[in-house]
Amino acid sequence: MVHPRLRPDHGRGHKTKASLFVLSLAIFAIVVLLEEVTQSRNTTAGNQRNANFKQAGDGSYMNVRDDSEVEEDCLQFGCPIYPAELTPEVYSYLKASIVRNKHQNYPFANENMLIVTQQGASHHENQDRASIIDPFMISSSSKNVVINGTLICLFDGHGVQGHIVASHVLHEFPKLLASKLEALRMSEDHEVPDAIIIQMLKESFVEVDIYGTPNFLLGGTTGSVTLRLGSKLYIANVGDSQTMVFSMPNNGTTIRTTAGPLQDVDIRFATRKDKALLPDERDRIEKLGGKIHVNPHSNESVVVVYSVAARDTIMLAMSRSIGDWEWKVVGVTAEPLVDVVHLNQLPPNSFLMAASDGVWDVRRKQFYGKQFGECFFPIEGHSGGGSVHPLAKGLEVFETITPKVQKGYRDDMTAILLAL
Repeated sequence: MVHPRLRPDHGRGHKTKASLFVLSLAIFAIVVLLEEVTQSRNTTAGNQRNANFKQAGDGSYMNVRDDSEVEEDCLQFGCPIYPAELTPEVYSYLKASIVRNKHQNYPFANENMLIVTQQGASHHENQDRASIIDPFMISSSSKNVVINGTLICLFDGHGVQGHIVASHVLHEFPKLLASKLEALRMSEDHEVPDAIIIQMLKESFVEVDIYGTPNFLLGGTTGSVTLRLGSKLYIANVGDSQTMVFSMPNNGTTIRTTAGPLQDVDIRFATRKDKALLPDERDRIEKLGGKIHVNPHSNESVVVVYSVAARDTIMLAMSRSIGDWEWKVVGVTAEPLVDVVHLNQLPPNSFLMAASDGVWDVRRKQFYGKQFGECFFPIEGHSGGGSVHPLAKGLEVFETITPKVQKGYRDDMTAILLAL
């Protein structure tokens, strides 16, 4: 099968066929090269994500990052915090550790935040990548002032090279955004028009896609990014990862520890999942000649292309993504939708949760709001606020949503929590 946008017409004849042959050879050469370097790139990309713990001689698990490694990770705008990889060994160690000391803090978990990830049983490689940079320091180019914000990044890779694409984006995106923000004439009150920040986020998504590596032919990634500046959250999203903001209901005072209704928490904000079935997405894709298939039973939609790189017809389950270069010509864009959440309009004890679809797809959103709300909201029978450490609750929730027996497809799971 030949992709319709590459099918020669009779007027072009042999010249078009020759051009297509040369193009196919070039793409084939890139694919062969990618296959040769994938193993080494996998090791390099995985080391930084999984380097939270190593087994010591006494059987305990300790942080492998010494001071020199931390310095290498830190850039001018801040030091990324990467998720703990919840392997069975690390999970057991952390569970025992948090029982011994309920108030212990970790690089990836304290009383105000949590960032953890777990490889899905259906995958040979965890393709999720994430980080928190707090503070995310922005130096004004025109004023002697440094603005401290927070940057949360979550990228869920897909495709043969999706983990490499997600790793590349995780490290390059903050640099792009920081360079744009530093060019602004920012002041300590952060009063920059929302439209400018929104445009910079959009440009950063698009540019990290345009200036990607050849791996972007054989993989892509979602992107859910939150930039906190002053009293505002700028939340940008492509794909089917999602970021949500939870709060207590207006008339609520405590969250119940009993199995009560899930209305204990409100979803104050949620990014959408970018699917080809949405009217605006479908219109853009079909105008550019894209093919959309909708499953009549599940109502799930995919964008279908013939991939020259993969030499096969492939379906993409989202209408916006970073990477997936062969889908760009048919309207799958890397430009995100960006929303602004005003923190001063939220009630106390609100929190943000960003997660890959491997988390969101297995439970209702209110389930996570109530479960993780116990970390930040007043709890029934307790005074002085929440009493459950985010790490303890994170381990409990991941254990709950991970089946003991593998049945069907199991995706990678990553969750980020931040008290607001």
